Amino acid sequence: MISAQVAKQIRQIQIKTSRILSGAMLGAGRTTYKGAGFDFDQVREYTQGDDLRFIDWKSTARSGKLLTKQYFEDRNYNILIALDVSSSIFVGSQKTKYDVLAQLAAIFALVGQHRKDQVGLILFADQIVYELPIKTGKAHIFKVLAAIFEQVNTARSKFVKTNLAQILGSIVKNLKQKSMIVLISDFIDEQSDYQKVLKQLQYRHHVLAVRYLDCYEQKMPNLGILPIVDPETCETGFLDTRFAKNKKSVIDSTIKNRLEQQDLLLRSCGIDVLQIKNDAQLVLQIVKFFSKRLRY
Repeated sequence: MISAQVAKQIRQIQIKTSRILSGAMLGAGRTTYKGAGFDFDQVREYTQGDDLRFIDWKSTARSGKLLTKQYFEDRNYNILIALDVSSSIFVGSQKTKYDVLAQLAAIFALVGQHRKDQVGLILFADQIVYELPIKTGKAHIFKVLAAIFEQVNTARSKFVKTNLAQILGSIVKNLKQKSMIVLISDFIDEQSDYQKVLKQLQYRHHVLAVRYLDCYEQKMPNLGILPIVDPETCETGFLDTRFAKNKKSVIDSTIKNRLEQQDLLLRSCGIDVLQIKNDAQLVLQIVKFFSKRLRY
């Protein structure tokens, strides 16, 4: 039985998402697998084993080569949403990063439901905290949404660090059917080198990295000298955010360098990146991404 607060959150995100989807040209999934669907792809040279029914006799007569028509095949996505619930996610300026990332995860699940895709969920930190298998149906999607907004309350107090190498390795080992992995995280991982296993995951599946930047991560304001705590190591210290050039440049350049290193790693693995810089029109941003780029 979910709490009244979680039920309210689910209802709000359902209403917000359905309003956008009702006016969006976003139907059932269509992959770039080749087969006998209805949408024409191309005419290509016939190879042994191709269906004789699709030979293009007119093009064959003109070219002197045996040519066949190729079509996109109708298939739906398998979507696995992997959502980071480590301690670094529960920080932020006006709201925590998790408040935004949870909405993003929920929107992906609802867009998947709208497209009749199968959706699964993993909540992770340095281990898998909670897991739901990849399935379809309204009841299952409701379980996914409930987990996103409710299970995290337990995870928040127990799991501190991130270990992407272990989590991604587990997905590589256990997820057999080709899927889209929506990896939602801040990608702050000081204890594992996850580049190799991320490449393995991308080779077998299609990985989408989703990252939200808090406004302080984009530009640090002048807040004076602040006491700080690293949420993953629990180390304490002081941060000078005053506008002296040498101080300010160190803070901003440190944040910028971290993000650039993440981008470099993700690009080297061939990973698509959806970067959210504000939480306005989250649904629309995801719908546009699905419509324009998300084919595998």
